[in-house]
Amino acid sequence: MKIINRAVLSPQYLPSNLPYREREIEIVSKYLERFDQGEQMPNIIIYGPTGSGKTSVIKYIIKHRSFKNIDVVYLNARLYNTSYKILSKVTEDEEKLGYPISYFIARLKNRSKNLVLVIDEADFVRDIDDLLYTLSRIDDGFNISIGMILITNSIQLKSKLDPRTLSSLNDIELFFKPYSAEQLRDILKTRVEMAIDGEYDIGAIAKIAALATAESGDARYALKLLSRALEICETENANKLTVDHVDRAVDMIEFDVVAEAIRAMPMNIQIVLYSIAKSLSGKQKDLFESTLQDMLSISELYNNYIKISESVFGRKAKSLKWFKHYLSELENLGFISLIAVKTKSREIVSYVRLGMNHKDILKYFEKYIGIK
Repeated sequence: MKIINRAVLSPQYLPSNLPYREREIEIVSKYLERFDQGEQMPNIIIYGPTGSGKTSVIKYIIKHRSFKNIDVVYLNARLYNTSYKILSKVTEDEEKLGYPISYFIARLKNRSKNLVLVIDEADFVRDIDDLLYTLSRIDDGFNISIGMILITNSIQLKSKLDPRTLSSLNDIELFFKPYSAEQLRDILKTRVEMAIDGEYDIGAIAKIAALATAESGDARYALKLLSRALEICETENANKLTVDHVDRAVDMIEFDVVAEAIRAMPMNIQIVLYSIAKSLSGKQKDLFESTLQDMLSISELYNNYIKISESVFGRKAKSLKWFKHYLSELENLGFISLIAVKTKSREIVSYVRLGMNHKDILKYFEKYIGIK
C-alpha cells in the first residue's frame, strides 16, 4: 500500500462536496444570497463540537458561491483575537499601529460593497462584547451594512455579552450536530480511496469511525487517526491497512497530545511532572482503581523532586510553596489528581495520582529531552 495523495487526509482539505452538511450549506447560503440582493441579514452564530464541519461549510460557501454586491471576509480569532486586530485586517490597515478604533470604523464607511465578516473560534476574541456591539450598530449613518457569522464550540458565547449587545445583535443560531459513526465511515472511505494506491480493511475504517464518534463525532480526529494509521502501514510496506495499524496509531496520537501539552509547560513544571512520573512508575495501576498504596504523599514527592531536579536536570529545586503551586497547575491541566485524606489522628494528608500513563510522560523526556 502506498499513499499517493496526502492532501486529502488533512483536516484543511476542502472536498468538492461536503456530505451530510448540505442542509447547513443551504441555510447559510440562503441568508448570504438575500443579503447580496439587498435584504438585511441577521447575524448568524454557528455552534457545534470540534470536527463537526462548521469551518468547512463556511469555506465551502466562500469557494463555491459567487456574490456580486457583498464581500465575505474570513478570520480566525486565534490569530485575530482583539477588535483592533480584526478591524485593521478587514480595512487592510494592519501596518497602521496606534490608530484609534474610530479610524477603522470610518474606513469601513468607504467600502463599496456590504460586508460579511466571518469570525471563526469567536470565543477567543478578548473584547468580543465591544466588537459585536460596535459592528451590530454600524448601520446607523452608514451607506453599507455589515453581517456577521460567528463560529464557536462554546454554547456559552452569548452569556458573556452585555444586555445592550444582545439587544442589538439580531442573531439566529445554527447548531451543527456531531457526525454519526455511519457518516464518518462514509467520509473516511471516500478519503482513503482518494489517498492510497492499495487495499484497506473496512474494519479498520469502521474502528476509526467508532473511535471518532466517541470523541463527539470529531471528523478532524478521524482524519488524523486515518492519516497516522496509513503512515504506519506505508512505512512497514504492508499490503493493506488493518485494525492493528489503527490501534498503534491511537497510541501514537495519544502520545502526541501528551507531548504537545508538556512542551508548552515552563521547565520548572516539566521537572515536577517528570519527578512525579518517575516516582510513581513502579506504583501505577488502573487510573480509576488506584488505592493510597499506589500513590505518594506531597511530602514524599517533594523529597524525590529535590533529588531529581538537582541530579537529573542540574537545577536547584524550588521551595515547597512553589512545588505545591506547580502541582495545582498540573491538576488544572489534567495531568494529576490531588486527593486529600484524613488520617486517624485527624491530620489532612494530600496524595498525588497521575491522570495519565506514566510511560507516555517518561517517553516524552527520553525522546525530546534525552533523559532516560
